[in-house]
Amino acid sequence: MINLKKHIVFGKQNKLIESNLNKGKEKYMKESNKLINEKSCVAVIYKVNKNDKSLSFLILHMNLGHFSLCKGHLEKEDKEEEDAARREIKEETSLDVKIDTNFREVITYSSKEGVIKDVIFFVAEDISSIDRKDNHDNEVLKKAYEYIINNKLVNN
Repeated sequence: MINLKKHIVFGKQNKLIESNLNKGKEKYMKESNKLINEKSCVAVIYKVNKNDKSLSFLILHMNLGHFSLCKGHLEKEDKEEEDAARREIKEETSLDVKIDTNFREVITYSSKEGVIKDVIFFVAEDISSIDRKDNHDNEVLKKAYEYIINNKLVNN
């Protein structure tokens, strides 16, 4: 988890984008009856540090190299949107979370022509009882750093 000191707020710009996309959706529907609607559910996962009460947020490093929040498509077996978010979190991270449905933001965009996607954001607290710290990367990074410095692979 990455420790962030600032809060991220979804501003008015998203409402403007959503409004413009809805106009685009209406225009596309008039021109073609083949509009595909997709829905994904996302959770901003946080954990409160018991010692100093700081917040940490989980950001996933995806296989294609980008960073993302934990999200996935709404499936038929999901009764509620928050069920999809909880299922995706469990599948991708093995974390147990408590979803706060009082926070709900929707962003709508078009990923490609003929597709309109709604992404529903929730807030979720990591309530897992196991501390899943993985220090293996830090150990390797330290050794790699020492190797690079000791072998003068970087020009100062």
